[in-house]
Amino acid sequence: MPLPPQPRLPPGDRPRPHSLGLMPAADESLQSYVFRLARRRRTETPNVLSKRLGFTGLASRASRESVERLAEEAGIPLESLLPLWRGNPHSPLVLFWGHSLPGSALDFQVNTGRKICPECLAEHGRHLAVWDLSFVSACPIHRKVLVDTCLACGGPITWKGNDVAWCGCKEGGDLRRIPAAPVTPEQANATACVQGLLGDPQFSVEAAAVRALPPFRNMAPAHIVEFLVRLGLDAVAPRPRRYFFGFENMGDVEVPPHEALARALAAVRNWPTGFHHELDHMRRRHVTDVKAATQKVTEGIVRWATPLPNGGGKEVVRAVAEYRRAARELAARSP
Repeated sequence: MPLPPQPRLPPGDRPRPHSLGLMPAADESLQSYVFRLARRRRTETPNVLSKRLGFTGLASRASRESVERLAEEAGIPLESLLPLWRGNPHSPLVLFWGHSLPGSALDFQVNTGRKICPECLAEHGRHLAVWDLSFVSACPIHRKVLVDTCLACGGPITWKGNDVAWCGCKEGGDLRRIPAAPVTPEQANATACVQGLLGDPQFSVEAAAVRALPPFRNMAPAHIVEFLVRLGLDAVAPRPRRYFFGFENMGDVEVPPHEALARALAAVRNWPTGFHHELDHMRRRHVTDVKAATQKVTEGIVRWATPLPNGGGKEVVRAVAEYRRAARELAARSP
């Protein structure tokens, strides 16, 4: 689903003086729009504005009512803000550009933990929505790691200030000047593919190439993203995870998400051999016998893929069945 076009005010509907017709960008976060609106009006800080509108915090999911009040406050159509809304704060699912993802797809915490690409921030002057996704840790345009630490204070980037380009710390660090480490072309491409699958029009070509891969031809884009995240987490984990094929917050793991996504995408592009190789890699880290280890690393995959609509997980289940048959033969040959 592509990003919705940026809506315009109806003809004859003059913008309210206090908003000056400030429309949200389709690719920015809801909190970024609150910051830009407060900066345009210069009557109250972003935090004061958000609290008055019922936001529980600028770094948390907002209720539908708060979004409606924000639209009314700014004098813009509600439809222009809904693409920025992440759904009911109490829902286990997160809305993102029309897709439903597990709640752990968002990784920000109250007032801290925001990620940015300094170069994008300097170019666009807004916080992009994809930076709030737990599995996005690189900028595919500048091929740099997203940063989450202010150089001025040495702490996490806070949202207590008045502008998304500056840290809310006492030093007021300029976030646009933070150096970022490079990522490999494969890691940048994997991130681009994920953003394209979610609807970023900049990466529609990359998304189309992924959707054409054998296991994904009947799978919805959001489920493709889920599969890559889940497989990537298992593949790069330095030790066996407690819940295989789980959708954990990638900010809580030791390996950067862009490395995990690149690993998963490489495995899928060599289907099913690459997929089987990763399953074998996970199985070998167990000290249990072949049968038990095989069951442990594959049962979560089958449980997730089997109920996907339109037979979207059929090819994945088939590949797992092939791997299980090979594992049984291996166990039979083992002394």
